[in-house]
This record gives sequence, structure tokens and C-alpha cells, in this order.
Amino acid sequence: MNAHFTPTGAVVDETVSAASSARPVAETTRDVIRRLAQNFSLEIAPVAASKIAFFNEVLPEKSPVFVPVLPGTALADNVALVARLAQDGMRPVPHIAARRLSSYGELDDALSRFRETGGIEDVLLIAGDPAKAAGPFRSSLDVLESGLLERHEISRVFVAGHPEPNPDIPVATARDFLMEKNVWARETGTVVEVVTQFSFSSRAILSWEREMRAAGNELPIRVGLAGPTKPATLLKFAALCGVKASAGFAARAGLKLTKMASERAPDDVISDLAAAMLSDADSRISGIHLFTFGGFAKAARWITSVADDRFMPNAKLTGFSVEA
Repeated sequence: MNAHFTPTGAVVDETVSAASSARPVAETTRDVIRRLAQNFSLEIAPVAASKIAFFNEVLPEKSPVFVPVLPGTALADNVALVARLAQDGMRPVPHIAARRLSSYGELDDALSRFRETGGIEDVLLIAGDPAKAAGPFRSSLDVLESGLLERHEISRVFVAGHPEPNPDIPVATARDFLMEKNVWARETGTVVEVVTQFSFSSRAILSWEREMRAAGNELPIRVGLAGPTKPATLLKFAALCGVKASAGFAARAGLKLTKMASERAPDDVISDLAAAMLSDADSRISGIHLFTFGGFAKAARWITSVADDRFMPNAKLTGFSVEA
């Protein structure tokens, strides 16, 4: 991989009070787009990873790559993928689904295996799909407070954010949980970042970020977006992830149901975020997390091109094209 930058998310440890580092005077929208792209991460499931020969052929060294917990995937599969990512020079970030854990011992074992095989330093904590917890962890906050992350020398923790309402948790409850995670980060000195569920609405993302900031959020936020993907695929995954797959949703996402074979990239959303951030120096938005939906190599090439300044904004600055 011959990129000319180092992914900032791989090497910069930010404290809870320093999500927005000193920004250059007179930044342009293009500057902000590039800065967001340089603090990127992606995710890939074991079944999709079989299509990638070597991760270091499509990504720079130490790039953060998340490994999700999916139904029907065994822990051993995720452990093997974490080991492979580490071997290829990546920075693997396994997901931990709190409500799926049957005991403290299961969490301890998972962290041990991830550390031993992949040398992980980061994890993403989510509550998980089951409505009822399988064990002692009802939420990701319970995992944070277990002490096991510190025991296994986890130095950075990612937690979930939901710009669009999550059907499984009331908005006020999600906000309160995020504020408690801010407190935990301050009290423990652990680096904590928010990674949001994917959204197609810059308006929803910006509104949610401002609301969380007003409530007291100081954690940096990586905005979850869909990588370059066909709209039909986006609609399918949106339904699986709780985003309404409807004509109204398609309109909000800028998708035309008559053009399902065309491909959509998140350049318009990133451009909107960058433009808003120019006039909002306190924004906690710090980077981009791409959901790749089976197109990992394509998404990797796309985001690294943007990070390497190989893109061209359109005349109205409402989107951009990426150099091949």
C-alpha cells in the first residue's frame, strides 16, 4: 500500500478533553474533508475477509479495522481474523457484545484470546442484539465497570452512538448512557471514542452531535457511513441495522429506486459535515468509520484516496469525486 499518510486513528491517543486538536487557521472545506478521512477506520466480517489476500495491500500500516460480532459467527472465527489483521500490520478492533456474554469468565477468555493472538489494544463495546442479557452484562457500561478491560491492558475503547433513533433503546436512555461513559473515561483516564451507527443524513448526524455535546459529551466521534456501495445493498443492510428501508428512507439517503444498480459513495455527507464544522470549532466529530458491506477493498481504496488528498470537490462543494 503506497499511501502518503499515516491513519491518525492508529497512532494518536486523544484524551477525553482533546477530541478536537488545535486546528489550522483558515481551514477550507477540503482541508476538513481530508482531516476527517485521515482519521478513518473500517470494518470487515470473517466471511468477507476471505476475499482479501493481504490487508496491507489495500491499507496503510496500523489502520484500525473493526471485527463485528454477527449472528452465527463463532468467537474462534473472530479471533482468527484478529490474528490475521495483526499479522498484516493492521490495528484490529474486535467488537464485544455485552448482552451476549454469559459470564465474566467468557469476557475474560475472549479478551485473553484477542490479546494473545492479535495483541489488541482497542475494543468496541456494544450492548448487543438480545433483548435479555445472557449473563451479568446488561449494557456496555457494565463491561466498562467490570475492571476486565484494564486487566487486559486495553488502552482505547470505542462505544456506540446513534444519530438516528435505535428501536431497542429510548433516546433519553442512550444519551444518559453516553454521559456515564464520559464520566468513566474521565475517572479512569482511558481513551474513549464514539463510533456511530451508519446514517445517510448529515442533518441527523449534526443535530445529534450538537444535542450530545449540549448534554455534556466530550468524547470524539467517528461518524459511521456506508462505503461505496450499490443502493440496493444499502437498503438491505439498513433494514438489518434498524434504519427504515422505505421509499422515505431512500429519499433521505439520496437513493433513487429506479437506479438500484448504480453506486453511491458518502462524499455528499462528508462534504456537509466538513462545511458545518468550519463554523463550529467545538464539534466533537473527529473521523470517519466506513461500513463496507462486502466491498472492503473498494472502500479502503476510496477512503485512503481522500486521506491522501486525491479527490476533487464539485463546483458547489456538495460532494467530490475520487481519483482512480
